[in-house]
Amino acid sequence: MLIHDGIFAIEMVFWHTPIGLGASNLRPERGPVGGPRRQSGPVQRLSRGGADLELLAPKNCALPLAIFFLGCVDVACLIGAATAKMSIFFVQATPAALAIGAVLMARDRT
Repeated sequence: MLIHDGIFAIEMVFWHTPIGLGASNLRPERGPVGGPRRQSGPVQRLSRGGADLELLAPKNCALPLAIFFLGCVDVACLIGAATAKMSIFFVQATPAALAIGAVLMARDRT
């Protein structure tokens, strides 16, 4: 879950600094930095909030919440991979899809 906090900080606080430009592999001469790219910071915060909510939810609500928020992460990452940077698919979307599979497999064992 800490990855969401780190990405949130980079995308919302450090985006226009050398830290943010280095993390995103963008340079000012490639066009405006911000706009739609900066919108992914709130997505990271939503992902973290969803994960926290799943941990606090009653047992009968935890599974649907986990699948919903992991699905949100997966869709957001697929859009990010298609529009911003393909590595987002491997770094975030693939683990989210694997986590959905793990949650569904764990459901069958409990």
